[in-house]
Amino acid sequence: MLAGSNLSLLEGRNGWLFLERYDDAQPLQSGADLSAWSQTMLPQLRAVFRARHERLAERGIGFLVVVAPEKASVHGELLPPGIAQDLPTASERLTAALGADGIRAVDALALLTGAKGPVPLYYDVDTHWTSFAAYRVYRALVAAAPAHLGLTPIGPDCVWYRDKPSFGDLGVHMRPERKGVMQQAEVAGSDVASVIETFDDRECAFQRYTCATGRGRALVVRDSFTTFLAPFLSRTFAETTFVAPSNALPDDLVEDLAPDLVIVQVAERALFYPPDAFVDWSIRTWRQTYLESEAEHPARKHNRQARQALKQGQWAEALAAAEAARARDPEGRFIHNLAEARLRTGDLAGALTACEAFARPKDRLLQTLAAYALWGLAQRDEAIARLKQALAMQPRNARLHFQCGEWLMEQRRPAEAQTHLQAALEGAPAHSASWYHLGMAHHALGVFPAAEEAFRRSGII
Repeated sequence: MLAGSNLSLLEGRNGWLFLERYDDAQPLQSGADLSAWSQTMLPQLRAVFRARHERLAERGIGFLVVVAPEKASVHGELLPPGIAQDLPTASERLTAALGADGIRAVDALALLTGAKGPVPLYYDVDTHWTSFAAYRVYRALVAAAPAHLGLTPIGPDCVWYRDKPSFGDLGVHMRPERKGVMQQAEVAGSDVASVIETFDDRECAFQRYTCATGRGRALVVRDSFTTFLAPFLSRTFAETTFVAPSNALPDDLVEDLAPDLVIVQVAERALFYPPDAFVDWSIRTWRQTYLESEAEHPARKHNRQARQALKQGQWAEALAAAEAARARDPEGRFIHNLAEARLRTGDLAGALTACEAFARPKDRLLQTLAAYALWGLAQRDEAIARLKQALAMQPRNARLHFQCGEWLMEQRRPAEAQTHLQAALEGAPAHSASWYHLGMAHHALGVFPAAEEAFRRSGII
């Protein structure tokens, strides 16, 4: 059933609606045969989560993961005839793999399958779990949290559920629209205060809440399923910070916030997107990603337009918006967007000029943009030196280590490249290009067994 240019639905038994396609994700098709996914994408996802677990453990931070199952995984009996999901599902396979790696992971599918009964877990017109289902997952998350945090879950006698008419995120795409009901939870207890809320065209969000009766600090990496968990989590911790999108856990954000617990909630459908091994290692700082547009500023509107155009690869539009922002930004708060837009449009000298426009200390994004401009201008040694200055600001940034290693290999400096490529793989062990270049460095140094192993890890053998 075609519902829109980037979304389509299927109608199952009893009129239940299922998400067939959203952008490039096709959860029903992908979930029908997981053999290839288990051989290719599952090991990459496992490596990403294992690296996160190790980094957090070094800082004494707890780590919890929960995959929100697709409605089709919980209610497979309501799928259209002839359509079935492979078992175990993707959420079950990842949860089991994480458990085998010593990572605390809640098996939400088993939990919800066992809770099927008179109280709905999903609704026919929506893709998300209900507040009742979310509460059961919440209780499991609290139970799985490290005991030393001393968390006290909200009791079931403090939660009331009621249905309200709604089209849901699937029913609204029907023609004509189909209205059903959605569940809304009311939670009694301590008040929650909103500290910060920022949104960037739904792609990046940063929210922080405080609760006087909660304990500890939590960082929750979320998608839309967490909307139903948030009323409970925000009343459990003294401070709860929610960030989106759900695929990234910025390492500098964790370092700055120093939470007691990190919870990553990801939708099962997102497991079918190829994971980005460098997703936790942005060149932008987390403040530039989440908070740079928070305060009122004359250039804010143009800056947001520039950011959005940069994300979408619309370089000319990004440059026009960044130039408009620059005219209203005498202190150079958003100069990095102008530098990137000039770089993307091929104005290397202009990009370098923007990076050097202000005497204030350079952040790692400006240093990196300057390095790219210098490299493009054939000032190779200066480019590598500038990249190392960016690395000095975040010494474990895997993305920057890889770029430095790649450039050093082009300069025929394999011994130096090897050090940076090994550092890149410590932070991003699933990055195949780092393994390949490390193999080339080992080969150039005559260490042939190590080169063969690196090439095998890269996937070319």
